[in-house]
Amino acid sequence: MSLNKEIATATNIHPKYLTSANAYAEASIVCRMSWAAHRKTTRIEDVAYCLLGLFGVHLPPLYGEGENAFRRLQEELLRRSNDQSIFAWFNVNRYLLRYDMPELALLATPILASHPTDFSTSGNVESLQRAPDTPYSLTNTGLELRTRLKRYRASGSSETFYTLQLNCSGGQRVQPFYYYSGNTTMPTQLVLLDVCSVAGTRGGINAQEIMRAHVQPAANFSKVKHPYQGGETDDVQYVKSEGDFYGFMQTPTGLVRVD
Repeated sequence: MSLNKEIATATNIHPKYLTSANAYAEASIVCRMSWAAHRKTTRIEDVAYCLLGLFGVHLPPLYGEGENAFRRLQEELLRRSNDQSIFAWFNVNRYLLRYDMPELALLATPILASHPTDFSTSGNVESLQRAPDTPYSLTNTGLELRTRLKRYRASGSSETFYTLQLNCSGGQRVQPFYYYSGNTTMPTQLVLLDVCSVAGTRGGINAQEIMRAHVQPAANFSKVKHPYQGGETDDVQYVKSEGDFYGFMQTPTGLVRVD
């Protein structure tokens, strides 16, 4: 008697990945990450180390590195795979714990997640079977992107946003930057924020810094096309891959960082 249905219910793993010993390998990176979203370990580093077999990678254990272990795992996956679903995480509850204010409009975070919990709502994201985009790589400046980005500004302010389409489908849609066409296989979309257009070098934020933007329900703005280059850019962008994150409130003159 098969226990696939019971196992799927208990683990949130789709039954199609339980049909054989190696079926799990067909799941996207983000889907496999979501299976471990609620796993608890005694040592912080084991959150990453316990996933090595699931992804077929090898990392030397360095106890004492803390959450850096999970970042090292993601960096190794980036080197081995062109599965862009690794960027498709949407649960920002761990970040919101720093801010106890319902009017928070936007979070700016690194593009890499800090814990498997960040992937808890991304179990439905699947890689698209199409030719990969131009390769990306991690540098000392951040994640190097060489791809076409749509560029926007928030209405009534000077913030510069970019939208990045990933080679995967599913996940959350980011309003107001998502246009619904009824096509269920549309690529997953991320929003990036040019942080220097918000805060410059104040508060430790480095100028020319591009970060992942998570738009919160309190945000109340619409997008307008950036006036330059027809709203698109082919420039190489370096997106912050690790480090601090920032919260922003919306004011009549634009976004303002909150501590």
